[in-house]
Amino acid sequence: MQKALPSSRARQAASFDTIRSARLGLRSSATQLAVLRRAAEVAHKSLTDFILDSACIAAEQTLLDQRLFMASSKDYQALLDLLDRPARSNAGLKKLFARTAPWDEAAAPATASSETTTSAPAKKPATSRTPSRAGPLVNARA
Repeated sequence: MQKALPSSRARQAASFDTIRSARLGLRSSATQLAVLRRAAEVAHKSLTDFILDSACIAAEQTLLDQRLFMASSKDYQALLDLLDRPARSNAGLKKLFARTAPWDEAAAPATASSETTTSAPAKKPATSRTPSRAGPLVNARA
């Protein structure tokens, strides 16, 4: 069984408590070194800490994104059995897909049961490009 990788917070805590004894050597261009130094400065880290943290994050992501998964024949067969099962009804998903998407609600004309339909086209609400807590577009009502 594969061990789970530590969380970023646990990894950061471990990096401060761990004595570094292994040595890594690498070569870079002057431009790459300048970028790394600037990024480390912005992150308020030493160059070594910045490079190690960035490399470890990239390594973990690479390991998590692997496309080949090893499994025993028993586990593989269990997965195939699950995939071959007929789909079951899911009331929660049906309810979710029946709802109007939030971005479509603003475009849909509001109708009340007592209103009568007219041939006049529905007005689109005016929008403002002013950012707000609700999101990038805010309805401006006149």
